[in-house]
Amino acid sequence: MAATDPAPPIFDPELEKLTSDQIAQLINELPPELFYQQARLFDAAAARMETVLGDFRRESRQMHEYWGGQVS
Repeated sequence: MAATDPAPPIFDPELEKLTSDQIAQLINELPPELFYQQARLFDAAAARMETVLGDFRRESRQMHEYWGGQVS
């Protein structure tokens, strides 16, 4: 498995010190394509999560039905 960047801190007190103009400057320095790429990655992760959840529910139902048949 490839190493990933560490998750950013949930609360960064240094960001609280920045003005809205400074934050806008930081955002505007990034290429717009980066935001689209991050959105695509998020959408892909969300879709995978939905697939895994659906698979888990299906398997859970099948196990419940199997166990119910074994007990009866």
